[in-house]
Order: sequence, then C-alpha cells, then structure tokens
Amino acid sequence: MEIAPKASEGRIVLNQASTLEQMGQTERAIESLQRASQLIGRESEPRLAWVLSFNLATCLCALGRHAEASLLLPEVKELAREPGRQLDRVRILWLEGKIASGLGKLREALISLAQVRRLFFELKIPYDYALVTLELAALLLQTGHVSQLRRLAGEVLWIFDAEGVPAEALRALTIFRAAVERDRASLRLSRRLLTLLERARKAPANRVVS
Repeated sequence: MEIAPKASEGRIVLNQASTLEQMGQTERAIESLQRASQLIGRESEPRLAWVLSFNLATCLCALGRHAEASLLLPEVKELAREPGRQLDRVRILWLEGKIASGLGKLREALISLAQVRRLFFELKIPYDYALVTLELAALLLQTGHVSQLRRLAGEVLWIFDAEGVPAEALRALTIFRAAVERDRASLRLSRRLLTLLERARKAPANRVVS
C-alpha cells in the first residue's frame, strides 16, 4: 500500500476533524487537529495551516477554553495576510469577538461582533449574519443594553428575502423577533437559539473549509 505524502495525509486528518466537529465531538476534533499540525507545513501549505489554526481556536472556544484560543490568534492572523482573503479576516474578527466575550472583555466583544455583523451584511452572507446577530443579542442582554435589541431585530428582515437560507435560521430569527417585540427576549433564549443554529449549520458555504 502506497503511503500518502504528509500534506495529503494532513488534509485527510483535517477533514476528519471537521466531521467530528460537525458531529459535536469537539474534544476528538481537537485531537485530530493537533495530529494534523504534525503533518501540515506552514510554509508549504499555508492555506491548510490557516484552516487548521483557525478551526483549532474555534473548537477551543466551543469548550470554553478561550485563554488557549487567544494564544493561537497571532498565528491565525499571520497566515491570513495573503491578498484576497477578506472573508478569512472577517472570520478572524469574529473569532476575536468570541474570545473577548469568553474572557469577560464584553465591551471589546460588542465592538468586534458589531463590525462582523456589518461586514456579513455587506458580503450578503445571511446564515453567518444570523449567527452573529444572536451572539450580539446575547451580549447586549448580558450587558444590560436591552434598548438596542429592537434595532437589532429590525435589521434582520433582509434575510427573509435572501436565497438559500436554511429553515432553521428563519425559524430562529422569527422566534427572536417575536420575543423582542413582546419584550420577552432573554439571555437564555438567545443562547438556546444560537445553539440550535450552530447545530444546524451544515451548508458548506457557511463553514471554513480547505
């Protein structure tokens, strides 16, 4: 049996990690990503190296290990310096917002997520826009900025006219808007809807892939 080159083997392990993450097996995904890091060269495969580092930081955030994820940020940013990687840089800003939120830097997180939300609107990426909207809503509720929720809820209407938006996203946003209109929005509801959306996130266009 012919042995696959390291780069090819690394890509296989990276895809395995992505599958494990989708299945909710985040700790096993991290193990696969760490194994892939021994196979993927930063210089020879910079794109794969970026995907690896970014996904590892994302998995760490999902497990509440935000301090560890923050240590990966310099490398993630360095690997995304190539021209034409605008979406990568938006996702990095999103990652920074997640990390800031997890570390209790809520004002910093609010600023980052608001920027990410605006950029996803400009890029017309509805699913990610829905996700970051619910993340921002949770932060606004957490910090007591409840008065801003109505503006947030009103600004998601364009998604209902966008093409290819999964039913789960539309359903979650409908529930969110109804709760805001009735002054019943809560941190628990925002987080529950966010969790539902994350679990339903299957479309390749909504994921970071190699």
